[in-house]
Amino acid sequence: GDAALPELYSIHRGQIMKLETFGAFVSLPGLRKQGLLHISQVSNQRIEADDLKDILAVGEDVFVKVTSVDEETQKYSLALKCVSQSDGRDLDPTHSEALADADRRRPPPSSSGARESLAALQVPEYAGKQLGSAEYALVSDGEDDGPRRGGGDGRGGAYKLKPIGGGPALSASGGPPPPPPLPSGIDLGAGDKDRQQLQVELAARLLAKAERKKSKKDKKDKKHKKEKHKKSKDKKEKHKKSKDKKEKKAKKEKRDN
Repeated sequence: GDAALPELYSIHRGQIMKLETFGAFVSLPGLRKQGLLHISQVSNQRIEADDLKDILAVGEDVFVKVTSVDEETQKYSLALKCVSQSDGRDLDPTHSEALADADRRRPPPSSSGARESLAALQVPEYAGKQLGSAEYALVSDGEDDGPRRGGGDGRGGAYKLKPIGGGPALSASGGPPPPPPLPSGIDLGAGDKDRQQLQVELAARLLAKAERKKSKKDKKDKKHKKEKHKKSKDKKEKHKKSKDKKEKKAKKEKRDN
């Protein structure tokens, strides 16, 4: 039968099955259960939740890395940002970034001292509720894959994409802070070029979306202006016809008298 869970830190070519404001659910070959690709694991730059649909699409194939596996709950998490999308090469071969992300997301130990599972990630966008709970399941086959709308405080996961090389962010919101840089002394080598290329591609998609929105707005404004001009012209013509009609009537009455 199908394997229950993927191997930790393994690379897979998966398919986007569902998009949510907090990320995407990805199906991996040979696995029955889907894994969660959290929005923070799509790019090293911050992304607006509303822009995720312009970066990822349902049915799209992507290379992902398994960053956490919870054997108890049979759930696992994925990352896209540390894998080259051209050839599936691991851009984080030492797993340092995956470990750092896991440490940042791991909640503090409970009062009983029991160690929380790596898969029970905290989601700031949903008021700190844990993934893996009944309301926010990482994976569920044949069930409702996403969180219940209206859960949490309704902030929806705000991220923003900042262009490479500095400059103002494409959009601003009160989302969670960006992930801290990698520990000093870690050399990612050739992976930096792939990472930059990935960020350029993501930025290009968002800029293309902004351009489409502007073009759509311009067309709408032009149409509105044209309709307004037509209404004004029709009103003037109607007024002129009414005036001419009254003048003709007045002239006729004058002649009759």
